[in-house]
Amino acid sequence: MAEGGKKPTFEDFYGEVAFEDQNNKSLHSQFADQCKSESHNGTFVTAKRFGLESNCVKNRAASSDRTFGPDVANGCDGATQLTGKITTTKFGTGVLTNIEWSTASRPRVYRRPRHVAQKMTIASCPDGAKVKRLDTDVLSKLSTICNLCRKTSPEPLKRCARCLAVSYCSKDCQLRDFMNHKMFCRRCDRYDVARARVYPAVRFFHDLQDARDYSVVLRDMPTEQQFERGAWCNLLVEIHRLVYFPWGRYSCLVGDLAGEVTRVIFHDERKAYRHPSLGQARHGPSPLDTCFLPGQFLLLIGAHWRQFTDGRPGIRINDLDSVYVINMSDHAWPKDYRRAIEQDAQSNHLVLPLNFKI
Repeated sequence: MAEGGKKPTFEDFYGEVAFEDQNNKSLHSQFADQCKSESHNGTFVTAKRFGLESNCVKNRAASSDRTFGPDVANGCDGATQLTGKITTTKFGTGVLTNIEWSTASRPRVYRRPRHVAQKMTIASCPDGAKVKRLDTDVLSKLSTICNLCRKTSPEPLKRCARCLAVSYCSKDCQLRDFMNHKMFCRRCDRYDVARARVYPAVRFFHDLQDARDYSVVLRDMPTEQQFERGAWCNLLVEIHRLVYFPWGRYSCLVGDLAGEVTRVIFHDERKAYRHPSLGQARHGPSPLDTCFLPGQFLLLIGAHWRQFTDGRPGIRINDLDSVYVINMSDHAWPKDYRRAIEQDAQSNHLVLPLNFKI
């Protein structure tokens, strides 16, 4: 950051954050309303994709079964009663400001003990290896508007047989739109497979109420201020590639269903991932570079936006127990899909080495 320049703030990216009031809409509610009117390649992508109104982001108290959580005795759900510690560090000709949030209570417990999870019912996807979308999902609803020429029809149009997310008035329109649509179509297919593999994770996490209790779009995440006041969001994203980050932190670039990307930086000092499993072999610690690989999916419990010291927003993970890795090694990226992901990652400013003088 140049000398005398203004350090960008979180509000520069997301606007002023107003305190929630029962009579006024929260900032997230305004984002959700805006999301409903925006589209990606003509396809609407919002939290309602899974038939959820606003279930993915809400104020969430401690679960009733959290008898083994250390924060229960203190009456704190781990997302409230926070205090901030501001530290400044000189870097070249500028000054870096970092805010570390702490709480008087002990850290939040994300996972249930294994002996408790073992007594719970084993959940599996009733649809098999791939989730079938409900009729209430936005992407499954019949449409009377062509995705390419935007012509309307009194009768519902025929949809793409693979993703069932877009409709066309004719075969010619579908062929002409194929190059623009195929990336989103394949992304939908991969998400349907990953969603079916979320079911086994339900019994391991306090804050995963059911196998559809998450969002697939980054817009649904609350800001850091909203998270401190109890807003909650579980997020399902796909790893695109590893990202350079100084000071030895492990970081990766992730993308959502709408094609938007951001960084995830892991600040857990253990630097090892323990997959929640009842089996001793799989439950052992694994280095991050062996499990957080491009093409894998991450289910992030309690994800929220964080402004990093370079002024750009992203996701910070302080506890690896809040992460669930979904193995997609048996569904490798198609060549054109991989090529498009790599090109997009190379052109994205988030993967470049950080330059604080900009």
